[in-house]
Amino acid sequence: MDYIYLIENTIKYIEENLEEELTLDVLSQRCYLSKYYFHRIFSAVMGCSLKEYINRRRLNKALTYVLDTSESIVNIAYRLQFGSQASFSRAFKNNYGFPPDQVRKGSIELRPTPVPPVLKRALKNFNSDVVTDFTFVEEGQQLLIGFYMDVDLSNQDIQHIVNSKAEAFLQSVKPKDEYNAFAVYFQTYAGVESKCIRAFFGIDLKVEDQNLNWPTYKLPTMLYAKFQYTGDLLYIGDTVVQDLKRWMTIAKIKIVETEISFIQAYDQAYQENGSFSLYLPVRAIPQGM
Repeated sequence: MDYIYLIENTIKYIEENLEEELTLDVLSQRCYLSKYYFHRIFSAVMGCSLKEYINRRRLNKALTYVLDTSESIVNIAYRLQFGSQASFSRAFKNNYGFPPDQVRKGSIELRPTPVPPVLKRALKNFNSDVVTDFTFVEEGQQLLIGFYMDVDLSNQDIQHIVNSKAEAFLQSVKPKDEYNAFAVYFQTYAGVESKCIRAFFGIDLKVEDQNLNWPTYKLPTMLYAKFQYTGDLLYIGDTVVQDLKRWMTIAKIKIVETEISFIQAYDQAYQENGSFSLYLPVRAIPQGM
């Protein structure tokens, strides 16, 4: 089953019918699936419940009506399937921080958001649920050469900053042989700004007999759960984190107590189709897997 196509089709239908009845029964029947299985697929792909998603998109449509029309707030509420003006205004304020009548006055800068893209990745049935596809691999020790960097996820220019430093590093090293690139993200601890992550960016270049003024980091031999994604982690990171949390809960996996949070590898698959591998350190493969 093509989970991604199914959800993309569902999202398109939702967006075109925000003023109609959009229930789990209605949408699951369109896909010829049981409502329970359909909801598991939707939650796995979008990282939220169907109800939460529909509510957010209706509020987004309501924001358009509030900003661009003179239609009454009560009419907007009923048009978008809210039970009352009070429940609509409460949901609107919870989502945007301001009630609709205050936004309409024009003193607050808010803009509708486009339909969220569906992150394309492989999914599979597992333990009677749907999770991101994975394999278990054991990787041997590797020595990387590269640079440490604090990645500030709140900085809109962080991708450019990382790329610029990586280019400077490669120009300095000038690797002659083929290599794989890695981004090692470290655990954050109490008192550390959650939007800032310590990382090591490097390649598996052989450093023997080379006079290089760059730090090295030794990846230990470790068991990992391996995932495949396509895109820029700095932009799809929220979805990836939701995927991993869901996977750990459903698979009942225990993470190794190590300074490494996860590893992003740009290996042969990245050269072929733009996908990267993500390695999550795990303690052991549960019985039955």
